[in-house]
Amino acid sequence: MIGIRNIFRLAADQAVAASVVLTDVTGLAANLASGQRAKFRFYVPCAVAGAASGIALEVITTVAPAQWNAAYKIINGSTSAFGKVSVQTAQAAVSNALANIANHLAEIEGEVTGGATASVLKLQFAQLVSDAAAATILRGATLEVVYES
Repeated sequence: MIGIRNIFRLAADQAVAASVVLTDVTGLAANLASGQRAKFRFYVPCAVAGAASGIALEVITTVAPAQWNAAYKIINGSTSAFGKVSVQTAQAAVSNALANIANHLAEIEGEVTGGATASVLKLQFAQLVSDAAAATILRGATLEVVYES
């Protein structure tokens, strides 16, 4: 795919504590025109402060897309093992009970075609289990989008 490349970077840590409600990650979002095709990649370093917690992630569009596929990889930073691998043809949350206090990494890649009207492609994040100790998306997380020209 040759097209216009955009990179968005999280400027400050974004924490979620005591909540399993998916919340938009500020700044990791890109506009998507009706019928527009785009390839996307999220690089998401995160920290889990509560041993009982884990993370939940979802990449969504604000309008139902005409076409969607995505692959999620969550790597446990304590064990260096894949905590979760998921391939999707429809939008849905992916979660993993990382079960240890450490820094972890999620990588999400996919392709989307915009739906009937303009939309926004964005990342949402929450704790898997509500815990007073925060789960945090770390500064420097990125979204790279390449729009087909």
